[in-house]
Amino acid sequence: MLGKLLKHEFKVTSRYFLPMFLVIIVATALLKVSTLLSENSIFLSIEISTFLNIVEGLFVAVYLLILFGTAMLALFLLVKRFYSNMFGDEGYLTHTLPVTGTQLLNSKLICSFVWMILLVPIWIGSILILFAGTDAFSEVSFYAAMVLEEVQILNISGFSVSIILIELILMFLFGLIGAILSYYLCITLGQHFLGEHRLAGAILFYFVISVISSTVSSVFSTIIEMTLGNPSAIVTIPALFQVLTIMFGASILITLVQIVVYYLITNYLLTKRLNVY
Repeated sequence: MLGKLLKHEFKVTSRYFLPMFLVIIVATALLKVSTLLSENSIFLSIEISTFLNIVEGLFVAVYLLILFGTAMLALFLLVKRFYSNMFGDEGYLTHTLPVTGTQLLNSKLICSFVWMILLVPIWIGSILILFAGTDAFSEVSFYAAMVLEEVQILNISGFSVSIILIELILMFLFGLIGAILSYYLCITLGQHFLGEHRLAGAILFYFVISVISSTVSSVFSTIIEMTLGNPSAIVTIPALFQVLTIMFGASILITLVQIVVYYLITNYLLTKRLNVY
């Protein structure tokens, strides 16, 4: 049944995300063309050259707006989908299906996570296309080669930088899951405790959970710094990386605890305390 829910969820949400992906691709192509035209505008008249530079500037502004706006829009659409489908007008129909609250939550979470992850390679590919063949791309490639040499030196010295990279990836992935679940939890709590003012309740619980989460993270970070020492006071790179490895690992552990707590509370309310008004 989870497979059927996922198929339906992806089918519905694809109406939002496929056009969003297309907009990013089109904006990238237009900006790339305008950049190429602007670079060759020195062979044209002053009027045409000025016009092409203005067009390029407008495309840059629109592109940046699209690039940063898609992340916020994607998250908003996924949260809105959860709210409408679980507690909005569709809620009565949704909860009459022969599925459990756990299956509904899992389908929403998996679908949201996949769509948000798919945005990442599209952003990276878009940026690489824009910078390909430019001086900036050559400079970045040069510095990237220098970083790789330093990484090899660290690996030879007995420290594996790959651990740091893996931890950074895990921090991003778990952080994304935690963010999605926190929104789901806020909406569910707002529905359960403030059914007549569910939107205001969701916003209120969001601030409460954010404060609690930030406080817990700060306390653990302080404890870790007191135990390991301030990373900025460490002078050798291997020692610094070793401390960062422990700190990143602790951050991952904290995020995992938050994910488990958010998931269990949301799942409990959906399965044991569901009340659709």
